[in-house]
Amino acid sequence: MDAYRGMWSVYVDAAKTSEYESPKLARYAAGQAHSSLVSGLYANHERGVVVRGTPRLSPRVISLTPVDQPTLAEVKDCADDSRWRTYDGSGRLVGSKPAGKRQVDGTLRLFNGAWKVTELLVEKEGTC
Repeated sequence: MDAYRGMWSVYVDAAKTSEYESPKLARYAAGQAHSSLVSGLYANHERGVVVRGTPRLSPRVISLTPVDQPTLAEVKDCADDSRWRTYDGSGRLVGSKPAGKRQVDGTLRLFNGAWKVTELLVEKEGTC
């Protein structure tokens, strides 16, 4: 859970300035998850927007493989982004994207003793 929560913490911090080149993301994310986070930050940078606030997370581990010495973990979350919103340079709320609770599925893998989120799927609002 430390890696999953760490990934979100670093992402939320980077989103405050749309810092798509943040080296901190690689500490907690790799593969598709890392690419998705960087792409989202880059898109916000290009649009000149930032994200303020903090999502509320409720993650739980649903499986560990293999059970005796796990190297793979599956996480399900019901993340609430109603207090984590996108703003333009003048501080105005941007977009009409519904905010609220959405399911997040994550896959974490063990790399040289460090857990990293490697796959991340964020569903639409209202999915949990």
